[in-house]
Amino acid sequence: MTHSIRTLNFNDRNALSVLSYAIGWEQSPETCGNILEQAAGYCLGVEYDGRLAGCAAGMRYPDSDVAFLFEIIVHPEFQRRGIARTLLAEVMRLLENCPTLRLYGTPAGEPIYAQAGFRPYGKLGRYFCRTWRQAPAPVPGLQPMQPNDLTGVVDFDRENFGVARQALLDNLYCHNPGGAFVIRRNGRLEGFVLTRADEPAAGKRNISTLQAHTPEDALALLQAAGCTPDGGMTLIIDIFDGNDAIIDFILRNEGKKITPMTAMQFGVPLPPPSPAYIAPVGADIG
Repeated sequence: MTHSIRTLNFNDRNALSVLSYAIGWEQSPETCGNILEQAAGYCLGVEYDGRLAGCAAGMRYPDSDVAFLFEIIVHPEFQRRGIARTLLAEVMRLLENCPTLRLYGTPAGEPIYAQAGFRPYGKLGRYFCRTWRQAPAPVPGLQPMQPNDLTGVVDFDRENFGVARQALLDNLYCHNPGGAFVIRRNGRLEGFVLTRADEPAAGKRNISTLQAHTPEDALALLQAAGCTPDGGMTLIIDIFDGNDAIIDFILRNEGKKITPMTAMQFGVPLPPPSPAYIAPVGADIG
């Protein structure tokens, strides 16, 4: 069986979707196409006899010294062959001029990342719960996000995450403006949430990122983003440890923690995100 490594592009979105389903991530071709666009030139795949067996991607944030590694996955039939290590090393080589690399590691991947020199800086988990039919109670300042909110959203994200990510946030908003909300009081942005476009075939909705100054505002934004007409979808959200109010709410809505993760970085260490950075942009996109 012959294998090769090559750069993936938008035309590989169907193959990447099939690979994601094999490991339980269940990403649609549309989602995979967005991932491949975000990681243009930095998404590598291993193929065995023309079949995509593994993938790893990276994305350097514009005008910054930070890159994020993501979508590091290997088909179960091809695991334990060193594919993840090989792809990780290749993506790191492509980004060797970037001072700081970051990623979110699962328990299976964390030893590989640690051996490559990554060190932990935080803990988080992926949670599933049911969406809800009942709209949240009115909260002062809570409103649908508008295009003219994006400048403030980018600034808010930079304060919390530490890097300007305008292109990424613009992309997330443009793909699903109906799932984006902000809280604004007295002209000041207090928080926001972005979601990805629903995937009806998989019956799920993903929270892209949730950021707020207070737990109360974070909960109000989550309730707005997780409200669906029939309340029957699966909501997926990654949450940093310590956000007890949000986690308790998730667990009360038929929720559970699916995967613990470790936030890790390589190279020049940077401070962790602020407490307002509650739900990061998912581990599969940045």
